[in-house]
Amino acid sequence: MYKVFINPSLYFHYTLQTLNELTGSGRRSGTMMWGGGEFEFHDVLPTYYELYNSSKSWYERIDRTLEWLLDEEKPVNLLHIYFEQPDSAGHYYGIHAPEFNEQLKHIDNIFDYFLKQLAKHGLENKIDIIVLSDHGMLDIDQAHLINVTEDIKSTGGKYCGTSPILQVTTNASESLS
Repeated sequence: MYKVFINPSLYFHYTLQTLNELTGSGRRSGTMMWGGGEFEFHDVLPTYYELYNSSKSWYERIDRTLEWLLDEEKPVNLLHIYFEQPDSAGHYYGIHAPEFNEQLKHIDNIFDYFLKQLAKHGLENKIDIIVLSDHGMLDIDQAHLINVTEDIKSTGGKYCGTSPILQVTTNASESLS
């Protein structure tokens, strides 16, 4: 059992990989192309990390993270792996498109590969796996799309950014309806 030496009220000021690195001897994190995984938080980096690189195949990503799990001197006990699909295909083609379904098959195959590699190395009963998505998706009929940027421009307002974060300044003499 590991003792946590961090005040629980500070948890929101740390990333999971930072908390893991700080909570006890022998705890190491690995972040494979995980958003923000390459940044120091409170002067702590994950033991292992790789920056996002779309040219690195998913199989290469899995093989590299297995190296981290199997490292005899510094094995990870917390691992984050990022895959950009089916998210990108869903945004670009829609969730009912054949391209989206192909990406679902691809991620299913890579997950199967990961599970087989864990079994090959005797880790299948030693690893807890949590699969996450950053959001759900649905197809939106373009006829029902509300373009707020046109309303902002028509009233003399300004905007910066894109979904999901849009910063808006309005003309004080006009109001959006």
